[in-house]
Amino acid sequence: MSRQATLSDGAQRTLTECAAGSTERKRTRRNIHHPWCVTGCMVERVESVRKRMQASPEAIYQAFAEPGAMERWLPPSNMTGEMLDFDFREGGSYRMRLTYKDKQAGQGKTSETSDEMEVRFPRLEPNHRIEQEVLFESDDLAFAGTMRLIWTFESEGNGVIVTVRAENVPAGIQSEDHKAGIKSTLDNLAAFVEQDG
Repeated sequence: MSRQATLSDGAQRTLTECAAGSTERKRTRRNIHHPWCVTGCMVERVESVRKRMQASPEAIYQAFAEPGAMERWLPPSNMTGEMLDFDFREGGSYRMRLTYKDKQAGQGKTSETSDEMEVRFPRLEPNHRIEQEVLFESDDLAFAGTMRLIWTFESEGNGVIVTVRAENVPAGIQSEDHKAGIKSTLDNLAAFVEQDG
């Protein structure tokens, strides 16, 4: 079976497919603090996290527009990122490989040590809003699917409120772990855009 198991837009895994997934693998992946490390079925679940950053909306938007920038701030602390393809425009997409630093066998969903994701940009509003559809690749459909992320940037005083709204959140991820993952990514982004401030 090919390693690629990318689902089409809006495709949802069935409860039967979820039940067939490995309970042990769900347990080991559940606590990976990264908003895009999906486990279990996609369901109509929405979660949102926000953070104030000392930067302009233009600087934050630009952090998404450059592949080298995203490699620096997007991966969680226990992973490195490699941009495989990048086309930042409305209707465009990018593909990134996230590799675990400790190379522990069995952690990755695309390979033993890595996760690959394809992210599409269905809607872009420069300096204000970025909508993403995140597709994961895996031989196991219990770990493949599409999640929608909506990033908004609202000026407030001399800073910006960045909000991440996640839709179709996987049922296998505990809410507190998922929110911690988004918070970690927002912290990384803040450190990146504020470094010259």
